[in-house]
Amino acid sequence: MTPPFLVKKGKIVGQAHLANFKNCQDSLETTTLEIKGKPYIVGWISDGCSFGAHSEVGSNLATQFLTNKTIEYLESGLSVEVIPLFLFDDLINFL
Repeated sequence: MTPPFLVKKGKIVGQAHLANFKNCQDSLETTTLEIKGKPYIVGWISDGCSFGAHSEVGSNLATQFLTNKTIEYLESGLSVEVIPLFLFDDLINFL
């Protein structure tokens, strides 16, 4: 069963970043999947910190990790409601 949604994503570098020749440090990941006949949409957004030297790297790593870990938990049968309880510690240990 295909999810009854169409997911689109995009990001824009803000004016302050453009004026100061900084790159976009935000990231987002989305995916649609089906597990045991049930459709899911998984999405994560991360706001990089402007003062970090390479915060876009951490931001991208975070959204990719959280997306993959969420899928892993869903596939293991963990309830959607409890998955967020584990993700903060998982992310801290990952980074």
